[in-house]
Amino acid sequence: MPRGAKSFVAKAIDMDASQFNRKLKTDDPLNVSQARTIADVMDSFDPSQGPTQGAPPPSNRVAVYGYAAASNGDRVAMNPGGIIDWIDLPMGLTLRGEYFVVKTIGFSMEPRIFEGEMLVIQRHVPPIRDRDVLIEFHDGSGVIKTYRGQKNGRVYAFQYNPEEELSYDGASVKSILNVFCRL
Repeated sequence: MPRGAKSFVAKAIDMDASQFNRKLKTDDPLNVSQARTIADVMDSFDPSQGPTQGAPPPSNRVAVYGYAAASNGDRVAMNPGGIIDWIDLPMGLTLRGEYFVVKTIGFSMEPRIFEGEMLVIQRHVPPIRDRDVLIEFHDGSGVIKTYRGQKNGRVYAFQYNPEEELSYDGASVKSILNVFCRL
């Protein structure tokens, strides 16, 4: 492997470099999705220059981390520590950057988002006013709402069923992540 390749590959399969190095030295097999990702990453290398700079290559598979509530104030536990499934994106939809999928529970965002819909969530992009977001809390729970803004240490959001403006303590909010699309 070219210099820096192990670290780059480890990041692409959601491992740290030491975990990946241990996996290479043992007889612990890779799963199919890890093998596919590694093959895609290795295809992007130029042996004379090391790994390509920037984000991992585009992918049509996205990790499913758990559930998020689109309910009347109830929060649903997320599973950010482990991937519970992988989902194949529709033909033609290829993503660059960090994304994951959550499945919605509840009806408070209807008719905009329906219960059971799979939402592709985008990381590392600031939330946009009047766009749907996943508000993730420090306790490991999350809710899907329409982002209204932040002021005086509070995060403001909106739900559609029943129509209601909501406010959350900013100290309890871990992150606000954009909903990229619905599947």
